[in-house]
Amino acid sequence: MTGWLIPLAIVAAVAIALLFAPIRKILRKALNLIPALALFIIGLAAYVLWRPVNWLVARVPFLASASDRFAAGVERIGTRKTGLPAGDRAAFARDLWPEERYPFLYQEVPEDIRRPLWEDGKLVGGQDIPWMADRHFSAGLTKAAAQSGLAAALIALLAQPLLLLAWKGFASQSATAAPVVLEQFPGEAPAYVSGWDVWQTVAADFTATLFGGAITILGLLAAWLLIAVGVGILVAIAAIEHWRREASAPYEVLSKDAHVRWPFRAEAREIARAGYVRQVAHATDYLADAPLFHLGKGTGTLRVRGDMAAPCKGQTLALDGESLFQHLLVFGGTGDGKTTAILKPLLRQVFAEPECGAYITDAKGVLWHDAEKIAAAAGRSGDVLRIGTGTGDLGVNITASLAPSHVAAVLRSVLAQVGGAQGDTFWPDMAANLMRHALTVGRAYAATPEGEAEASRVHPSSLWWAYQTVLDEKRLQSACDAIGRANKACLEAMEDARKASDQEALLRQIDRMGVLSASDVAASFSYVTTTWKDMAKDTKTGITANISQLMDGFAGATALRERFLCGQDADTASLDAPLNGKIALVTLNTMEDGLPARLVAILLKTVLYREARRREATLKKQGGSPQSKPCVVMMDEVQELATVDPASGLSDATFWNVARSTGVAGVFATQTVAALTQAMGKDAAENFMQQARSKIFLRSEDQATVSYACWLAGEFERNRVFGEGQWESLDQRELISGWSPFAPVDDDAPPPDAGGARFYFKAARGFLDSAAIGSATAKPTYAPDMRFVPEATDQATQLAALSAQQQAAWRQEDRDRQYRSEGNAMAPAMTPADFIAMGRWHAYAHIQRAGIARQDVVALSHEF
Repeated sequence: MTGWLIPLAIVAAVAIALLFAPIRKILRKALNLIPALALFIIGLAAYVLWRPVNWLVARVPFLASASDRFAAGVERIGTRKTGLPAGDRAAFARDLWPEERYPFLYQEVPEDIRRPLWEDGKLVGGQDIPWMADRHFSAGLTKAAAQSGLAAALIALLAQPLLLLAWKGFASQSATAAPVVLEQFPGEAPAYVSGWDVWQTVAADFTATLFGGAITILGLLAAWLLIAVGVGILVAIAAIEHWRREASAPYEVLSKDAHVRWPFRAEAREIARAGYVRQVAHATDYLADAPLFHLGKGTGTLRVRGDMAAPCKGQTLALDGESLFQHLLVFGGTGDGKTTAILKPLLRQVFAEPECGAYITDAKGVLWHDAEKIAAAAGRSGDVLRIGTGTGDLGVNITASLAPSHVAAVLRSVLAQVGGAQGDTFWPDMAANLMRHALTVGRAYAATPEGEAEASRVHPSSLWWAYQTVLDEKRLQSACDAIGRANKACLEAMEDARKASDQEALLRQIDRMGVLSASDVAASFSYVTTTWKDMAKDTKTGITANISQLMDGFAGATALRERFLCGQDADTASLDAPLNGKIALVTLNTMEDGLPARLVAILLKTVLYREARRREATLKKQGGSPQSKPCVVMMDEVQELATVDPASGLSDATFWNVARSTGVAGVFATQTVAALTQAMGKDAAENFMQQARSKIFLRSEDQATVSYACWLAGEFERNRVFGEGQWESLDQRELISGWSPFAPVDDDAPPPDAGGARFYFKAARGFLDSAAIGSATAKPTYAPDMRFVPEATDQATQLAALSAQQQAAWRQEDRDRQYRSEGNAMAPAMTPADFIAMGRWHAYAHIQRAGIARQDVVALSHEF
């Protein structure tokens, strides 16, 4: 009756002890010692039996496939569950991240605009980073755990009989069995039994012994097998927990932004999310087939500094077709690589688009050499036409495409920029006005018999003819007289046509009268015959001096004058060619040929602007789109070529506001903001820079340029940290340590330390802490410092220990509060020091892409 009370009392005592946490913890540790000791013993045996066991497993098919069956069994267990444990990742993801809110998670996003799937230290949507640790619970891990468990089971199965034999060998048998006396009285002969009886007894005894031995052996084998299976399962669990802990450790360290940014930036994240959704929609919809023009590789600098739209390290920054039409402006000092690192690589990509035309011009007259080689490499030599004064170059009849008002606007702008009147616009205005009137008179004069006769040498509607008449009043008066005679003759011819009822002749004369007596001609005729003629001599001298400042240089530049200013059509090109897929290269060198070459280069681009506006009107009438025939206008040293007259609509101060609708994309390069401001004036320069929505800044020491770039980059919140093992953000952690929660994981690869006898010792140490598979949880920033908590031995020391624990908890709270509150401030994304430190072949880029600006310090690929 009392036999069963003792075990019952032991069970009751253990159950009561488990109700108390300290005792429960001690008991759990004590219980964990048993499997830990078993794992330690298995590890010792593995040093001897590891190779034989592996040899056996490799040659026995049943054992070789055991790990696969174990992994399949784990998978079958999962199929009886729902959601993520069952492997239904898609359904779980749609519950956690609804597709209507996060569509970019369910579609292919272009590589250059992909963003990391975290924000403010958490996963998109707010899931904690430690949750990602389970991605390492892979098929490879399960299979490796099964292999470790199988090896441990076989080692245990082999080790047990070996240990038994060893124990039997050491256990000595000191006594031998004494002979059995059947029956013998003193002085009498022994009694014998029959042989049959002996053999019958021996046989029965042997049979009983053999049966008992077999039962014993079978029992031992069953026990050994059961122990081996238990050891195998134990090792498999220990292996999974060991590898889970190793894989989870990096995920359990939270970055500071998860504490201080996530709770307080919901509205900013919502704006960023909505913008990104639209960007991806644009990039994958109507821009899906648009070409991408790569500019550089991101360094991840601005993402670390808080710009969540910035690219990651190594990610491409690129312009799409739409963004290219929002224009690109490049700043960079002499020799910093504007041409080799940006313009030439971009040209190579532009020329790879066969439908894309180009107009290339620069003040130094050298960019065309590179462009011609790049066009040849792209197989587009047949599309190239050179405009200049060299052999094989073509001229352009400038005034055939420009109205007198357009030419006058260019002259006025250039005169103001070269300081013809030391900042006073009176003289440039008067000079441009006189040239406008002279050109208007010249166009009417070209319709007279005298003008037609003169057109074979210098066309009366040309700029050079207008300049000559300004210098020679007799020539101007002669032209006016010829116009008067032509008007009179035209009126007489109209009267004769009416009388003769010759309708065709009448219409012809009416058209001619429209040229000779148009309102602008009448106004110009009146100006040159009265206002100019009666103007004070000193005023006239000042006006002609300003005109001569621009035009006199052409007297010695015969090729420039004859190809561009004389109004001749022989050996000329039309600047609608680059608007129709051709590549126009301006070879003029304003550094060598001076102001005349600069004026021609400015007039040429003004002609291009005019042709672009005409094409836009024509295509829109026909229902076409100018952007279907794009033209890239590339201007190096743009400050030397820019004009700012707002009245004409064809200056750089106004044209680029509407250039996108004409199908013209601008790529401009200059040295500094100061250079642009000096050439164009403050307001015009600011407007021009604003029209270029994408900008690249190479290394610069110009204060205005650096200040503008820093302003453009903006400010972002920084959450600086000061402790060891702490991180401001996941982006900072990835940049410095290379770790990312989304680093690639090979599902089939085993853990790095799988296999070998040493693993069992690692598993034994891990079992002392936990005998079950846990999950990753965020670690506190600071753990309580328990170094000064005394051991509790009596009531007094228990109170002291409690007080010390309280102080440790308060200290932890204070340090955590300090961690969260210090180091948080708005900081500029770019600083002046960055432009000095980033060196050559790097630049700060602010690039439009699918409706959102992306910015970073980028690494450039250069082409000498």
